[in-house]
Amino acid sequence: MAVTAQQKRYALYGGAGLILLYLLYRWYSGNQSSNQAASGAGITAPDTSSSDYAALAGQEQGDVAALQGALNTLTGQESSDVSGLTSGMGALGNQESADISGLTSTIGTLTDRLQNLTDLNAGLQSQIAGLAMGQTPVSPSNVASSISTRKGGAFYRYYVTVTGKAPPASVQTSNFIYQAWKGGVKASAIAPAKAHPSAPRQTNVAHPNGNHKPQNHVAHPNTAAAKTAPAPTTKATAPKKPAPPPKKPPPKTKSKPSGKRK
Repeated sequence: MAVTAQQKRYALYGGAGLILLYLLYRWYSGNQSSNQAASGAGITAPDTSSSDYAALAGQEQGDVAALQGALNTLTGQESSDVSGLTSGMGALGNQESADISGLTSTIGTLTDRLQNLTDLNAGLQSQIAGLAMGQTPVSPSNVASSISTRKGGAFYRYYVTVTGKAPPASVQTSNFIYQAWKGGVKASAIAPAKAHPSAPRQTNVAHPNGNHKPQNHVAHPNTAAAKTAPAPTTKATAPKKPAPPPKKPPPKTKSKPSGKRK
């Protein structure tokens, strides 16, 4: 913990006061001893108060001068410390201004790059839509050129992240994934969303009457087909004989005349 100039000043004042008290105590003790010795011997002690006071005054002046010199030294040191602190604060202020300027410049650069990425993404989306609808022709130079993929390379890992599988040995430069990688688009921005593991699987069941033909009965797609009885087989029969011709009726007979004559 650093001692301030004010604390040093108080310490000097306190030391000077202690020295003065000690000198007064010594003077008083010597005076008392001499008075007691003189009264015990019956001899009147000489008066030395004037000389003692002069000695103490001289000593006090010396102490005051020493304290004044120490105070001047502390004042000069304090002024030097204040000047050093002022200079340090100015240097820190300049450094802080430089740091703020650097941060502002870095933020501006990052903002410009983000805007460039946004514009690039919008351009890629427009090109994709144009290629899909046939409005934008594919450049022959892009179709003709291709690159070789290398396992563990930057584009290899990008392709695996987007598609989930390894790329072929060579990829045309007109490939959408290659163009996105070259343009700095993040793989997570174009990778298909993964289904949650707890989501149920969706199965597509074809319509039983997809051709829309009229049917009397439509069975459920999960119902087993009913067994049909085999068609009955007919045995070949011999042709029937022709019916016999009908019998001729018997000839009519004339009635015989009676035997009486007229």
